Amino acid sequence: MNEKDLIRALRLTKIIRRPVQKIFTFWDTEFEYTIVSAGEQGSVLRHGKLVCQKPVIITPETLRENFSGFSPEALKLFERDHPELFQRLRGMGYQVTNSLRQREEYSLEVDVLLERVRSQMPAENPQLALLLTPDDLWMFGILKLTAEVIRKSAPGNYRDFDERGYFRTEEERQREEIEILFAEARENPNYIKELGDTLQRYGLFEQYEDRFFSLLKYLRNL
Repeated sequence: MNEKDLIRALRLTKIIRRPVQKIFTFWDTEFEYTIVSAGEQGSVLRHGKLVCQKPVIITPETLRENFSGFSPEALKLFERDHPELFQRLRGMGYQVTNSLRQREEYSLEVDVLLERVRSQMPAENPQLALLLTPDDLWMFGILKLTAEVIRKSAPGNYRDFDERGYFRTEEERQREEIEILFAEARENPNYIKELGDTLQRYGLFEQYEDRFFSLLKYLRNL
């Protein structure tokens, strides 16, 4: 692929059917795709599968460590065209594997084959995709599909992680736990020992010492 190929791919790649299913946050997700392309003497049909592993929060990694089954040239050009997407990929830790399972040639016109395939795809399957791409740039179509699936899924995945506190630092988690224990101890003195032990374990007792003894004084005066 070169600059001219990239422009051609952007203009001619069409996602006819998009998967309804989003990437699951806490387990792997599989998508099946069918690609229809115009061949030299008819049409070409490709079937494959995208496996999106459950997203994880990781430190920045190289693109090749996050993706497999894609050509380095296609990835390089696609990363240049979508830098903000790949920054998100590194941050969220999406890992995607592409597997081409079947390639078939037909003597049909591409529009005829496309309509036949579309009419035969089960409407109830939320993980199917159908694409129309130039024959020599079909892998770019898969990258475009991958980008759309991730864009659609990322807000929900982020929200799931955030609601469970995965983006908080260890210090923030410790202080949140301490605040909960202070509130519990104010209502139930049985939590005082656990609060003190937790402050000692985290090495934060000196920072909370005045507040801890003020709480003890308050409880004794009840």
